Amino acid sequence: MKRRTKAVCAFLSSLMLVACGGGGGGDEGAPTGGSTGGTGQPAARAEGVYRGTATLDNVSTDIRMLVLENNDFVVLYGQDVGTMFLVGGFLQGAGTSNNGSFSSSDAKDFGMSPAAPVTVTASYTPRSVVTGTVNELGQSISFTAGALSASEFDYDAPANPNSIVGSWALTRLDGSAVPVTITASGAFSGVSSGCTVSGTITPRASGKNVFDVVVNSGPAPCAEPGGRATGIAITYILQGTTTRQLVLAGTNSSRTAGTVLFGQR
Repeated sequence: MKRRTKAVCAFLSSLMLVACGGGGGGDEGAPTGGSTGGTGQPAARAEGVYRGTATLDNVSTDIRMLVLENNDFVVLYGQDVGTMFLVGGFLQGAGTSNNGSFSSSDAKDFGMSPAAPVTVTASYTPRSVVTGTVNELGQSISFTAGALSASEFDYDAPANPNSIVGSWALTRLDGSAVPVTITASGAFSGVSSGCTVSGTITPRASGKNVFDVVVNSGPAPCAEPGGRATGIAITYILQGTTTRQLVLAGTNSSRTAGTVLFGQR
């Protein structure tokens, strides 16, 4: 295997597994078309949720891309195994979108610790497709993603707290299990290998189908005792199933480290 910079290996960790014969599972691909939401007209901005692939040296890894109403964005990367999306890390940053062009110069790869800087340049058709390039430490990684179908996820519908209330068997990036219970108020808590995790998950003020998230780590033996991450969460129906997936992603205040929890039920 060719030697790569540490940060690029983080973004393409699951890609490298594929290149070496590991990994596996189904490939959902990037849908064509897209949701126009409740208005019947596509939005002019890039905002929405997209599924697709990122590619380097003819080997691909799976991604989910969320662009918010203020052009902040998250790109989750990992592998589709069966119907589940196994998250390996994420990019996060502030972007700009205008007349089909999207870019970001302050994004970071939170698959690394500390997070590594990246830039993103893309073109998009609103609520249909986003195609572009991620530049990370001299490597150019291409990606393309299509909007999730309306049967999986309606970005323009208000986030529904009832869709996430109850028990979830979530997983960290390191593979450790984090069982949590989410209450009707959006508070959640759980314990993972002696580390307490708590926080809140509440509908975003934009009225879109996105939750705002705060994740707090307890004292030792937590890896980051007293740590606090803020970010977003989405929940959607896995393609071709009735199974629901939940993904939470956030960063600390200095944007040097990120937290991801994901699972299905």
